[in-house]
Amino acid sequence: MSPLPPFKNHLITGLCSLDKKCPLHLWDKLLPQAELSLNPLQGSRINSKLSAYSQLNETFNYNNTPLAPPGTRVLVHDKPKTRDSWAPHAIDGRYLGPALQSYQCYNVWIQQITGTPVLNDN
Repeated sequence: MSPLPPFKNHLITGLCSLDKKCPLHLWDKLLPQAELSLNPLQGSRINSKLSAYSQLNETFNYNNTPLAPPGTRVLVHDKPKTRDSWAPHAIDGRYLGPALQSYQCYNVWIQQITGTPVLNDN
């Protein structure tokens, strides 16, 4: 069996679960999240005691890298240095996936900002 149908079904399910206001042009930014959430579930063909993710990387630690549903609406704290004193303290964004290089940080899409900032949950 080809690995494409399970991934395709997993990706379609993730896209169908997006918030209705989440822009669909972000679908390509959600691919790493789809791969990351599927590979720990797939068994490795080399070592049956490991997952496919563990075979390629290390064991996935959900405490260091919490996952959320793709496209979830998030409020991103706007630091006092970058906003006016009476301005709102948060900016709307969309959760794209974890920032694997950082501890408990996330990649978030914010419409007002070009690019994808890495945000800490603290």
